[in-house]
Amino acid sequence: LTLTACYLAFFVAEEVAHSSGVLAVVTLGVFLGALGKPYFQVRKEVEETMHHFWFMVSFGANTIIFILAGVIIGRLVCDNVDYL
Repeated sequence: LTLTACYLAFFVAEEVAHSSGVLAVVTLGVFLGALGKPYFQVRKEVEETMHHFWFMVSFGANTIIFILAGVIIGRLVCDNVDYL
């Protein structure tokens, strides 16, 4: 449900409202964190599972970002080795 809500908020903001999808997802997170707690009463096991899922998603995203940054910077350095 949380993953679907994030994608839906991003899509609606980008395609329908022509605004920032990232800001829409952040706003959704703040809203659900502040006001959604009484509506999403979940068991402790489910809460731990969701926490672990989002931790793994953020770990994977950070890994991909840093690998891509390293590849891009490495390629730029190797392409401009004559200037060093």
